[in-house]
Amino acid sequence: MKKTSYLMVGTILLANVLNVSAQGTSRKIITEKKTSQGRMVDPQSEVITAPQIAELEVSQTKCDTTFRFDHDGTVDLQNARALALSAFQKHHDADIIVGALMNTRMTAQYIEVNIEGFPARYSKIRPATREDLWMLDFINYGNKSKNTDAIKK
Repeated sequence: MKKTSYLMVGTILLANVLNVSAQGTSRKIITEKKTSQGRMVDPQSEVITAPQIAELEVSQTKCDTTFRFDHDGTVDLQNARALALSAFQKHHDADIIVGALMNTRMTAQYIEVNIEGFPARYSKIRPATREDLWMLDFINYGNKSKNTDAIKK
């Protein structure tokens, strides 16, 4: 009888050990995926400014400048273009670039951005007056609904 009880206890223990080890190697497949999306609205304020008139002094010389940025993990292609435009404007003392052409070249070592264009600066900036009303036809050509009452007074 003792032999049978030891055999029974041994069989139960062996079955439990096999069951536990089988459970340890099984994988649990997750079929649920949770996502969420929030919407944040930043407070904004707007300013209405009176129309301004400015002259644009465009250089008669077309400039061509190349900028190179190493791949150091801080500059991607879009950022390299923005940095090159900023550097071009600073280098040529320009507010804007007229007729700008931008060519980019990317290698494993660097990003190269070449910019060609005519540097230009704003000058003689002043508030618009009644004598400037003739310019509104050019400004509002595409959008006749702009509010230009400010300079008609």
